[in-house]
Amino acid sequence: DKAQHLLLETFAGSQWKDRDWQIDFIGVSGFGKQYLEKLIRYYGLNPEQIKITAHTDDVFTEIVKNDVLLMPSMSEGTPFAMVEAMACGRPALGTPVGGIPELIKDGQTGWLTRTVALCDINDKLEDVWAQRNQWKGMGEKAQNLINEKYNQEKSILQLSLLLAGDIKQ
Repeated sequence: DKAQHLLLETFAGSQWKDRDWQIDFIGVSGFGKQYLEKLIRYYGLNPEQIKITAHTDDVFTEIVKNDVLLMPSMSEGTPFAMVEAMACGRPALGTPVGGIPELIKDGQTGWLTRTVALCDINDKLEDVWAQRNQWKGMGEKAQNLINEKYNQEKSILQLSLLLAGDIKQ
């Protein structure tokens, strides 16, 4: 469902051969790590450009080492990893599934693919690459969106007011 295979297939394309890129898969171990390693070999990717990190309690340290979150999920709820990355000021690429379209405002807080198809993911990754000079500003907008929509102090207050209204009725 996370569609890492689509990312790896995209990065195996000829347009990525001479580009300076690095992918970090965070929170992967066991079978998932073995699967990714097989895919890396299958697609003929340079393993030096791909880091696989097991689960860590210090995920924010890993997030801030990266510039963009790539989440080409085929199925999703509201992905907590995307909320965390955006809270750290990182724009995201995502697919139009689950709660992802509520988080990504295409061209503002990140990039939203048209579908979950490989060709659409590839096209958006080209946009991500072409807009490298905008990553920081988009990350700031992403962080502002998360601060506004996912602020626990605000949301708990709103929930409390709604519940209080229900109790009075």
